[in-house]
Amino acid sequence: MPFNSDVLLMMIFTIVMVLIIGGFIVAVPIIRRLGVLTDQWARGRHALSDGTEAEAMRRVLTEIGTRLTALEEGQIEIRERQEFVERLLAPGESGAAGREPGTAG
Repeated sequence: MPFNSDVLLMMIFTIVMVLIIGGFIVAVPIIRRLGVLTDQWARGRHALSDGTEAEAMRRVLTEIGTRLTALEEGQIEIRERQEFVERLLAPGESGAAGREPGTAG
């Protein structure tokens, strides 16, 4: 039985078309996703280069630093008050030492 070249060409053509169509079906979503990721990456680099995000981060960090300083100052004030109260309540020291036991005011 002789082999017809037309049949061979049709088989090759069919296989090539299936591979091309399958390649497009697989490649198009991947290429679109890569395009979106590349766009986001480029916008991120552009946003950092124009300084708007950097300036916003500087403002936030400055505000956090200010709040931290205020908290530290408040903590020092509370510690000083606590030491003052402990000195007042301590027996035999400045407040209680001036009075004798059993005498009023």
